[in-house]
Amino acid sequence: MKHSKGFTLVELMTVVAVVGILTAIAIPSYNAQIRKSRRADAVQNLGIVQMALERYRADCPSYDSAVACTGFTFPTMPTSTYYTITVTGGSATAYTVNAAARAGTSQASDTGCTTLSINRAGTRTPSTATSTCWPR
Repeated sequence: MKHSKGFTLVELMTVVAVVGILTAIAIPSYNAQIRKSRRADAVQNLGIVQMALERYRADCPSYDSAVACTGFTFPTMPTSTYYTITVTGGSATAYTVNAAARAGTSQASDTGCTTLSINRAGTRTPSTATSTCWPR
C-alpha cells in the first residue's frame, strides 16, 4: 500500500478554524490596548498643559489668555492625532483642560472615555472612582 504525503482537507480546515478563533479573540484585545495607550498620551498632554498653565499663572495675574501679561505667552496646546486638547473656563482662579477624541479615529469609539478633563483642583472627569479611563 502506498502512503501519500501531505495534509487532508479535514486537517487543513481544523487549522483554519483554530486560527480564526484565535484571531477573533486577539484582535479586539489588541485594539483595546491601542486605545488605552492613546488615552495615556492624552492624559500626558493634559498634564503638560496643566503644568504650563501653572507656570504661566506664577508670573501672570490670571489663567485667562485674554488678560494682558507683558513678556509672557499663554501656553500652546500640544498636537495629537487622536485627541483635541483645549482649555475652558480660564479665569483668574480656575481652568479646565479637556481632551476630546477626534471624530473618525479609533478613539471616538472608546466607550466612556471619549472626553477626558482635569481642572485646577485636580478633579478628573470621568471620575477615577467610577472609570478606568485614567491610568492608576
